[in-house]
Amino acid sequence: MKISEYPSITSVSAGDLLLVETANDNAYKNIPISQLGGGSRNSQIFPNSFSHWHDESVILTGNGLMTDIYSNYAYSTLAYQNPPAINDSFQFNKLLDAGNYTFYLLGAQGSNRGTIRLNVNGTEVVGDLDFYGNNFTGITLHTTINIATPGIQTFKITTIGKNASSSGFYIILTKLWGIKQ
Repeated sequence: MKISEYPSITSVSAGDLLLVETANDNAYKNIPISQLGGGSRNSQIFPNSFSHWHDESVILTGNGLMTDIYSNYAYSTLAYQNPPAINDSFQFNKLLDAGNYTFYLLGAQGSNRGTIRLNVNGTEVVGDLDFYGNNFTGITLHTTINIATPGIQTFKITTIGKNASSSGFYIILTKLWGIKQ
């Protein structure tokens, strides 16, 4: 019997079995629910990495996201609020374990770019990251952030200003990701 043929699960008790189909040999294994963690926060397993594509961000303030295809850029895609303004902001949530994470941000510099600030769960972790540059070039932020408690984490990025030489507030991003150290 294939997993898709089993009825959906509506309630679970510690004595129940979870049927798992293995990826490489199509064999099925029964795992007691009690071995998967009990329901207290300390025994749950939380993810230790995340990946977020900017075109999936939730806009908090400002205009909606526009996406463009740019073949000379990493992943050939980028997203930005258009038209941009100071105090534009967006967020995304990720379920993560507690600990230190190496955080990466892939964006693009240019002569019309703004400056951003990154908050995680309401605490500033990166401030005044300037995207201004003379040419359209990729920029990758690489920093350490701390997640104090496991659970859903809220990442918020706000445009806080711009370089004196910049002609605009554009923040061009593609991807944000993190890996537990």
